[in-house]
Amino acid sequence: MCRNLLILLLPVFLQGCLKKEEIPDDPFLYLTVFIFFASIYFIFRNRKLQILRKQIINELEITKQKLRYQTKLNDQIISNSKCGVMVCTNDGQIQLANEEMVEIFDLPSIEAMKSVHVFTYIPFVQANISDSFASILEKPNTKQFDFFYTSKWGKDTYLKATLTTFQFEDDTFLIGYFLDVTELENLKEKLKHSHKMESLGVLAGGIVHDFNNILGAIMGYSEMTMLDISDVESTKDNLTQVKMACNRAKDLVSHILSFTREEEREKKAVNVSMIVNETLKLLRASLPSTIEINVVKDLDPSIDEDLIYGNSTEIHQILMNLCTNASHAMEGKEGKLDITISNEFVSESTFKEINEGTFIKLSIADNGHGMDAETVKKIFDPYFTTKDPGHGTGMGLFVVQGIILNHGGVVKAESKSGIGTTFHIYLPSAESGYREEMEENSDYHGSKERIFLVDDEEQLIKLGKKLLERLNYKVTVEKNPTKALSIFKEKPYDFDLIITDMTMPGITGDILSREILKIRPEIPIIICTGYSDLINEEKARKIGVSDYIMKPLGKSELGKVVKDVLDKELVMEE
Repeated sequence: MCRNLLILLLPVFLQGCLKKEEIPDDPFLYLTVFIFFASIYFIFRNRKLQILRKQIINELEITKQKLRYQTKLNDQIISNSKCGVMVCTNDGQIQLANEEMVEIFDLPSIEAMKSVHVFTYIPFVQANISDSFASILEKPNTKQFDFFYTSKWGKDTYLKATLTTFQFEDDTFLIGYFLDVTELENLKEKLKHSHKMESLGVLAGGIVHDFNNILGAIMGYSEMTMLDISDVESTKDNLTQVKMACNRAKDLVSHILSFTREEEREKKAVNVSMIVNETLKLLRASLPSTIEINVVKDLDPSIDEDLIYGNSTEIHQILMNLCTNASHAMEGKEGKLDITISNEFVSESTFKEINEGTFIKLSIADNGHGMDAETVKKIFDPYFTTKDPGHGTGMGLFVVQGIILNHGGVVKAESKSGIGTTFHIYLPSAESGYREEMEENSDYHGSKERIFLVDDEEQLIKLGKKLLERLNYKVTVEKNPTKALSIFKEKPYDFDLIITDMTMPGITGDILSREILKIRPEIPIIICTGYSDLINEEKARKIGVSDYIMKPLGKSELGKVVKDVLDKELVMEE
């Protein structure tokens, strides 16, 4: 109102001053002027206050927005955290929890989580989570704990937790951060198993070299004896059995190495019925006479209906393992072991592990003590065994399953306590055209070619010389690889072929080969080894070696390799 009055009086005052040309002495006029200037002051001051008020309101709104954003951000961080977060009062009532916490503790929702009491919820009590929270309350600090938690619905979880306390106004709160490390613990177990496998590989490597050398001597001298006493049938038959056992042992050693190194085994078409018959011949002598063995074949081996593409030694090992286990299960009673061989078409809907097609089904059933459902679930786990300590490592069925999977097959077990157990093995059927026959009677005789044989084993070098001489080769032998290199340097063109062992004192076979090839690059070299970590076929080829073979070698194997290498060299020269 004053402002409006001032606006009305101001023109009058100015007009009066201009007319009188002198300063008026009217008090009302001076009051009016005072009011005018006072009003101007208050107008501007009020305006400034309004601007300031608006700024404060704007800043307050911005602060509110920031606070809302930060609150929302904090909620999102907690909600999306891969770490479970739980806040509760000092009496154990849960105030806050995120979705990860709900997932970890296997509860249906956050609301259900908040209804749980930390100190009385049974799964928390059983997992010692309640005790850990109580200990934090007694001595407020930050502690880390490991838990194994089993939920109300049976879910098992390994947890790492960090627990602490904090004050908010007059209240004390407990906060827990929980991390699910179940997968990490499983990886640790797998790593532990891998280390065990690595140790097994080292052990196997230490045994294999010497074992193969021993087998080589047995096989070789058996063959030599058979050649010398060809007119004595019974002795020859006995030595034939020795040779067969050595071949089986050789294949078994090879399997140990392939298992520990996860290498592929050589596969070819093999007759399942034949392997079953051979296995049962070996087993019959060792199984108790109280066990009756029955074999049922629902197919015709004469037209290759039981042919699979696989490794005969590994199939033999499967049968030996399962039949031996069956005999143990029937111990102390009149047992019945039924082996059935049949064909079956398997679709993808039947077993997800295998491709659709025709399979040879091999069923091994016993009427032993059997197993309950929980035990059946674990039998293929490594190191699991139902046998007493000292009577098994638990590796048998784990290995069996690995072999069958490697053959593209699957194994299933059915068992009932007190009734018995049946293993069903499905192996992909092979066509008849895959069959490969052994070339036992092939002629591998040479034409007086000169062979330099280097090996530090006394028995093997004598045997190698005799075998090669019988195959019509001229043979020079040397046990010391250093001396052998000196001999070759003096007369490098006195030999047509070098055969050297790999593992020798002083100079290994690969080093000897390199030095020989520096002197005479075109000479063919064969490296033989019972076992070595230093070389394989690929490395040998890179050196320039013509062939790489594993011991032990029979007469036919050795003759074939030598003749193949010399014939190849002859073709290259032409």
